[in-house]
Amino acid sequence: MSHDSLIPKLVILLAAATFLWSCESEYTMTATGSERDRQDSLQSGGITRTYSVHLPVAHETANSPVVIMFHQDGASGLNLKYLTEFDLEADNYGFLAVYPNASSDWGYGCGCTNADSSGVDDVQFVTDLLNELDADYGINRDSVFVIGYSEGVFMAQKLVCEMTDTFAGMATVSATMLASLAETCTPSKAIPVLMINGTGDDEYPFAGALDRGPSSVVAADTALHFWANSNGCGERQTSLFIGTDTYYQFDVYRESFDACPAGGEAVMLRMDEADHGWPSVDFSAAYEIGRFFLGACCGAAAPEHLPR
Repeated sequence: MSHDSLIPKLVILLAAATFLWSCESEYTMTATGSERDRQDSLQSGGITRTYSVHLPVAHETANSPVVIMFHQDGASGLNLKYLTEFDLEADNYGFLAVYPNASSDWGYGCGCTNADSSGVDDVQFVTDLLNELDADYGINRDSVFVIGYSEGVFMAQKLVCEMTDTFAGMATVSATMLASLAETCTPSKAIPVLMINGTGDDEYPFAGALDRGPSSVVAADTALHFWANSNGCGERQTSLFIGTDTYYQFDVYRESFDACPAGGEAVMLRMDEADHGWPSVDFSAAYEIGRFFLGACCGAAAPEHLPR
């Protein structure tokens, strides 16, 4: 299941397409180049930083919740936008979706990226970005969420570790957690976390990779327990089978904990035998993340089952 190359051709060609995610929700997306899709830039740390914004259909003048998505290595915000099709969930649930671009790669503090070596301050960039979004669109500062995909996971986690009060929830796809960050991260509050990981991932292995020097990563279970413990959750629950992706042939299990505080759920959706990628066929990461964030901001329950 490698989805980096599966950018929908219909989206690239700007043709109308219909996507069926569940028996409850059918979305029709017509790519129109509308005013709701914008490219912008700002000055941060003495350099020009760029980003894309998708305004939800329901956005009028102010107060939309915000989802910021951090792309994988060697990609861009627009690449992630088309890969994930998260704009569909943004429209359905009223999120303002933001896709920032790395300066070269992300500066997440390992000392192993070009951004780190060049002294790029991506934490400051996100602070400046949120201020710019607030000035331009009047965002809901109490409902700012963050998603990381692949290498972007480490940037998302760094932000939540250092700016916990800024965020209302985090989702990570196809990466675990830097070993160095697991040792130093001290979140200032409980925060809902959803992890989506394939056990066959060979880029950021499910079992971890502690032999990579500053880019060593812990196991997915270790990362999940880190967030559960940080949030003050109780005992781990029995794995719950929630469905099968029949296209890529992997089963999905929900891993969770009891007695998590309100606003402090720690969940992993484990894709058995799935490799590195963004799942988007029978099992849709965008759908699961949208519902999880909706529960964090608006009181709806996080999904227990795959969309049918």
